[in-house]
This record gives sequence, C-alpha cells and structure tokens, in this order.
Amino acid sequence: MDVNRAGIRELSGLPGISDPIAREIEEERTRRGGFRRPQDLLAIRGIKEKRLKKILPFIAIFPNN
Repeated sequence: MDVNRAGIRELSGLPGISDPIAREIEEERTRRGGFRRPQDLLAIRGIKEKRLKKILPFIAIFPNN
C-alpha cells in the first residue's frame, strides 16, 4: 500500500493501526507533503519502532508522490 495515497479506511486496515492513528498519518502526510521513507512515520503519535516493523511489509513509500 502506498501510504502517500491511501485513505483512512485503508490505513486503519494495517496491523496495529487504529482509526485515530490513521487520521494522524493522513494529517502528517498533508503537513509534510508526503512521506519519503518509512522512518518518517515515527513522527506520528502512536507509531514507534515496534509498530513500524509490523507494518513495513505492507507499505510502500515512493519519493515525490
């Protein structure tokens, strides 16, 4: 899944991602103009290293999206 294009419903389908965290992802994505690397998701309240490792197999982040 491309986290730079996914909606809240898709994001909340990721392991360990609730609706509030999905909203945070969307807000942070808008603020930054998109994510460039997976580690950018660590800026989101509720995502730490352990949760990031769980979702890494399911996400794709492409520069300039």
